[in-house]
Amino acid sequence: MNQRKQVVIYARVSSEEQKKGGFSTPAQLKLLRDYASKNDYEIVGEYEDTETAKVTG
Repeated sequence: MNQRKQVVIYARVSSEEQKKGGFSTPAQLKLLRDYASKNDYEIVGEYEDTETAKVTG
């Protein structure tokens, strides 16, 4: 019996510029969901972080 591989997907942007440049977390999650679907992965969790870059000083 061939079971689907279970995966967790994670999307992250560290700046406002990334969001505007087409790398928003919703866009990343869509790409990841599409990849999982095409490759027979079962998504068991989704995580996202927005603007999480470390600020110096």
